[in-house]
Amino acid sequence: GQGGDAVLPAALPHDPLVIDVIEYINTHLTDRFSMADLSQRFFFSVSHINKVFRAETGPSVWDYVVVKRLLLARSLIHSGVSAAGAAARSGFSDYSSFFRAYRARFGHSPKIDYGKEIRGQ
Repeated sequence: GQGGDAVLPAALPHDPLVIDVIEYINTHLTDRFSMADLSQRFFFSVSHINKVFRAETGPSVWDYVVVKRLLLARSLIHSGVSAAGAAARSGFSDYSSFFRAYRARFGHSPKIDYGKEIRGQ
């Protein structure tokens, strides 16, 4: 799989729409929002937003959101927050989708990362 620390996007975007979408995501990362919400907010279709975003950054908008949320959750888990607590605080609406995404991204369950900063690993 891909490394958990891969930085997204790989290059700084130039398209104003992409810059605005990334800024919105970073500001509202833990809030509940959908691609339809982004479409209404930025007055472009979901497919157009994704096409422009992918062209500039590589991943789709939602892949970007999920990776950002997973990195936040992992940081919380490292600092001693429970996996369920980290999932909720990172914007995941249910634990099972969080768990599957975490394992797919990092190659192991969130429990393995629990308290790593505290344990000094």
